[in-house]
Amino acid sequence: MNRKIPVWLVAVLSFAILICPTAWTTFTPSTAYAQDDFSCANVSEIPLAECEALVAISAANPDARLPDDWLTTNMPCNWKNVGCHDGHIALLGLLGNQLTSMPPEIGNLSSLEWLDLSENQLTTLPVGMGNLSSLESLFLSENQLTSMPPEIGNLSSLTWLDLSENQLTSMPPEIGNLFSLTWLFLSGNQLTSMPPEMDNLSSLTWLDLSDNQLTTLPPEIGNLSSLRWLQLSDNQLTTLPTEIGNLSSLIELSLGENQLTSVPMELGNLPEQVRVQILADNITIEKGILLPFIAR
Repeated sequence: MNRKIPVWLVAVLSFAILICPTAWTTFTPSTAYAQDDFSCANVSEIPLAECEALVAISAANPDARLPDDWLTTNMPCNWKNVGCHDGHIALLGLLGNQLTSMPPEIGNLSSLEWLDLSENQLTTLPVGMGNLSSLESLFLSENQLTSMPPEIGNLSSLTWLDLSENQLTSMPPEIGNLFSLTWLFLSGNQLTSMPPEMDNLSSLTWLDLSDNQLTTLPPEIGNLSSLRWLQLSDNQLTTLPTEIGNLSSLIELSLGENQLTSVPMELGNLPEQVRVQILADNITIEKGILLPFIAR
């Protein structure tokens, strides 16, 4: 499914990637082979526990395609897809490495700020993920996750969470503890509902719930005062909560490919600049404004 991410966002992300080398200590060496006698006891540039976390990831995934230079030198900050800052691992990118398991030792990476585990074969996440208190961006799209551990709510610094294209059927109530979360991608799952605790996500500006199996939305969705983009297309919604009209910051609402036969009059309370995409023949649309807010 194509993700509805604006061009300006792609540009921002591309720029961030380009400037990344100035902020992180990273290096991409030539092909090498793991040392049979590698020991974290010989590593001095990062804490022992962080080195052991990388070793545990390798041990938990013997058939994975991890970067070929891992466990080859005593300088993990120079290993491919590892970035360090102030003597700690701050960046870890393991996209498309055929990972099947994350060991609990990943929780040792308490200074980690950016983690990409997308396009792997993960079915569960360890409780230790909740120890990543510095984590700001977490990419887990295109795995086989069926649930999220409640400890996800401990990631108090998280601003970006991508869980799209998994097999999630629900989200834990603890997601409401992610007060810093700004971007939340949940498209392409099997969600049938969202927890009411989501109303605590006061910083959320982008919420993508498209291509799920949602039949209802909690009234608390109306409390997301910072929300600007709300993607709800390709679900099984038959009604919308009246509280959706309280989303005073909204600029785009996508409702296409649902089972809506009417929409609440409270949609008329949305800001004038909001673009509502209905794409349903049985709802009246006139000059971009929903009229008369009832089915024909």
